[in-house]
Amino acid sequence: MEDYTTQDKQVVKYVHNDGSETAIKTVSSCDNILNQATGEIEPIKVDRNKFSCFISSSVGCPIGCKFCYLTVKNFPYVELSKESIYQNVKNALWDRIVHKREWRTIGEQYMKLSWMGMGDAFLLKPNDVLEVTRDLIEWSLEHNLVKGIDGVDISTVLPKKKWWPCILGTLNLKLLEYPVNPTSKDRSRVRLFYSLHHCDLIPMSRNFLKDLSWLKSLEMDFGVDVIIHHMFIEGVNDTDHDVENLHRIFRKYKYHPELRILRYNECPNSPYKESPRFNELVRLCSETFRKIKYQVSAGSEIKAACGQFLCKTLK
Repeated sequence: MEDYTTQDKQVVKYVHNDGSETAIKTVSSCDNILNQATGEIEPIKVDRNKFSCFISSSVGCPIGCKFCYLTVKNFPYVELSKESIYQNVKNALWDRIVHKREWRTIGEQYMKLSWMGMGDAFLLKPNDVLEVTRDLIEWSLEHNLVKGIDGVDISTVLPKKKWWPCILGTLNLKLLEYPVNPTSKDRSRVRLFYSLHHCDLIPMSRNFLKDLSWLKSLEMDFGVDVIIHHMFIEGVNDTDHDVENLHRIFRKYKYHPELRILRYNECPNSPYKESPRFNELVRLCSETFRKIKYQVSAGSEIKAACGQFLCKTLK
């Protein structure tokens, strides 16, 4: 296992022997506010006494999103067992907290587990996500590595198995058994991040309207918060018409979830670039979505959590 650390020491990214990654971030949370004086949307940092651990469920990814580093580089895909995922994250946590002697900076904080590394674990085996999450939390608490949990975030393009909402509902209830970050009591323990982006960029058999009905039901029937992940790519989905289509669809379904807008870290040899209209598009989206957050920047390969921003290319 190799590790890479940012200069500010807020992010350590581990590349495991099997090629997958785990990233541990102590970066402060960020909210966005509209400056009434300037009319600009500005980020503000919020200290929520938590750190985030980003989990990879595979080496590479089976989805093949066109904008992704893994796709552009023809990165090999290998599915990992739940035992391997569990051991990889344990090794990363133990190294960051114990070997690097960060008991005070991390050991006294709450842990957020984010299934947002390589792969889409929930798409493949939702039960594995539940089991690995439970085992990691109980192991971390047993060894006094964390103060409690801040929550579990799962990013997915949605599985096609009809029983998947029950898995999330079960996990959400299970997390009630553990000490929880008091700053997280206004949200569900489990949150599902639906990767919208653009159907042409995520080449799977997707029925967006059907997915919306599932997502709305997930919040209403199982109490799991849904957050929409989106990204604005130049010449693909960055016109006023594209944003109006989003407004129209969500208004039709009377559904107004939170929107998270990701920044696009351009990949070498990729034809895609982030839209130069980014700030304007964020303002347009604010007309429909009840809450909007966006990344301040795309970051560096080490700071980014998603597998498309690898800090090392396997040979």
